[in-house]
Amino acid sequence: MGDKREMVVHRAKGREDIPTYSIGIILLIMILTIGITLIIAQRKLTSAAVSLPSSPLAQSQPSKPTVDSSKTVIRPTYDEKGNPPTAPGLAMKARVFDSEPTKIVYITIDDGPYPQNTPHLLEILKKENLKATFFDVGKQIEKYPSLLKAEYEQGHSIGNHTYSHDYNSIYKSPDTFLADIQKNDDLIFKVIGIHPRIIRAPGGTSCFDIAYYNLLDANDYMAFDWNLDSKDTDGKFSIKQLVSNVDKQIGTKNKIILLIHDLPDKSSSANALPIIISHLKDKGYSFGTLSNKIMPITFPEGFHKLEK
Repeated sequence: MGDKREMVVHRAKGREDIPTYSIGIILLIMILTIGITLIIAQRKLTSAAVSLPSSPLAQSQPSKPTVDSSKTVIRPTYDEKGNPPTAPGLAMKARVFDSEPTKIVYITIDDGPYPQNTPHLLEILKKENLKATFFDVGKQIEKYPSLLKAEYEQGHSIGNHTYSHDYNSIYKSPDTFLADIQKNDDLIFKVIGIHPRIIRAPGGTSCFDIAYYNLLDANDYMAFDWNLDSKDTDGKFSIKQLVSNVDKQIGTKNKIILLIHDLPDKSSSANALPIIISHLKDKGYSFGTLSNKIMPITFPEGFHKLEK
């Protein structure tokens, strides 16, 4: 009986002998262990969330590469090997282009078709034995599908100049621009059975920013601007003045994309065209049509503007 009491007393004394700082250390270790366990669990959850597949909508959008804008040189043209333009955030693909004659002119005719001038332009081109590129507007195609057929059947190249040509609508965003282009694309296909891959933006690509280029390229469209403007949008110019406008701009250009318009009040454009063609022939130029196999000419402004 005395021995048992001594044992109980001895054990009690043993518990009293545990230093207070040892208990604190044990508690600290326990707290740290719980904290580390929670951190590891949180990281596993985050990793699992990142690895989830993206939605189909996200996959359909052109990629936005991480670009160090301070090291990206802006080059608003393809190079000779078909490498795409470069600019911060730009994600266009490389292409393969056909070789071109040393001195070449591409006649491009915008905004039609219209019965007042399209037949006359077709007659002139047939007489000159030349092919041109017609950038047609969807609303006009709906009214005069037979004129689009005539352009195509005579061997001219057909480009997409949007369905509406409405600046206030198409330039709300890259998506609204693409939707307008695709609406016209579908219409052209219904009339002549082709999907043009070349487009011309109303007002030119100076209206673009980087996002427009990325979205169009992702949908396999190529934009063409011009480097010789007849300035026929100003209806006050006579035939002689239009010819002079062109002659003054030729300079030393080897490759020319000539802009004229097919509009009801642009009869002077059609009448000036034979004289313009004659002057270009005298200077040694040949003539061709645009396609996605021809290296485009584009304005530089859009490549300097980041996505809004």
